[in-house]
Amino acid sequence: MNMGHLFSEKGDSEQSIHYYNKSLEYFTLDCDKALTLLGLTKEYFKNNDFVSAYKGATTGLSLLEHHDDIDSLDTRLELSAYKYRLNEQYDEMEYFIKNELLPILSQRNNYVKIARYSEILSKYYSEKKMYKKALWFERKISLAYKEMADI
Repeated sequence: MNMGHLFSEKGDSEQSIHYYNKSLEYFTLDCDKALTLLGLTKEYFKNNDFVSAYKGATTGLSLLEHHDDIDSLDTRLELSAYKYRLNEQYDEMEYFIKNELLPILSQRNNYVKIARYSEILSKYYSEKKMYKKALWFERKISLAYKEMADI
């Protein structure tokens, strides 16, 4: 467990970013660095530091360019979703999350991430006043939470 993640969960972004950056100094494997960069990207995004978030996402994606193992795929998919959001490529983001990311997360029963990315799509559809689609993803969030409670 990365200390950056623990501080992020605690709500201390400053410490979270500090420890994520510190861990980048120690990791030698590209996939470990990319996973850390995903955490940094999320933390920067939460803090509206979109320039740093974009840099984290693109750096992480370039580290994973030649990796095709399962763990690297998960990290690559999440970094790609953030890159679409940060580039304001919302149609591409919608397609990517709906047709690539969520099906893989569903296959792996990763209910936490299903809820997280369904929430992104629900907000996206609400902002576009596409309330039926937003409601469909709200239901998906609810089902993911139900599955988490049953585990």
